[in-house]
Amino acid sequence: IRTPEMPMDDVSGSGKPLMLDAENEYWYDRDTNTIYVYDPAEEYSIGLGGRFINMTDADFVTLEGLTFINNTARAISVRNSEDVTLDDVTISGVGSCVEVTGSSDGFTARNCEFSRFTGNAFQIGVTTHRTMLESNRIVIDNNYIHDFGDSTVFANQAIKDGAYGTVISHNHIKHSPNGAIELGMLSTIEYNVFDNLMTCTQDFGIIYTWNAISGSRQNHIRYNLFTNMEGTQAYGNYMDDFSQDQYIYGNI
Repeated sequence: IRTPEMPMDDVSGSGKPLMLDAENEYWYDRDTNTIYVYDPAEEYSIGLGGRFINMTDADFVTLEGLTFINNTARAISVRNSEDVTLDDVTISGVGSCVEVTGSSDGFTARNCEFSRFTGNAFQIGVTTHRTMLESNRIVIDNNYIHDFGDSTVFANQAIKDGAYGTVISHNHIKHSPNGAIELGMLSTIEYNVFDNLMTCTQDFGIIYTWNAISGSRQNHIRYNLFTNMEGTQAYGNYMDDFSQDQYIYGNI
């Protein structure tokens, strides 16, 4: 997103160049995949409390190379959408970062950086649950999530997974009074680094499972590194009430 006062090709056929010279005007350059907007204050912003992007019934969408900062609400909401990808997206200073809900299926976040949020980096709450042999195709891979959370909020975590078959891999999650992941069902958590988490929160875990009766079961937690665990109850894997069918191996 850029904000210059620049000429545009005339789509009316008059042969005269047009200018971005009024508020709320914009132009999408398909050749360079760039949105140009005019803002006399030389900045592009929305009111506090509104989401930066609210996506409903949208399929095959990729957000790449964007930065979202300073908002009290959730930055991105994805609802009833399929095959949405976040690639190299930066989010900082928000209430929560990304919410995936409804009948959404096929969501990927990779190479992103999320920091300074008080809620969740990802809240996955899809309602279209699959059979034991299928998944919701949620992949959270190779992201840097750091300096987040609120010591006054119990059981808050970077990733709250409420889907089937989520893959959470190769992420670096660092510096928080809270935990990292609350698991869903049939999830795979592998090759992540969990660094200096759970510094204040108690009766919780860096990776947390609870109430397998309603779905948190048959997860594979493997080959992860837990380091700088300095909290009074900084458990790496916390299997709370009714947890069962959890496969935990190869972690350090």
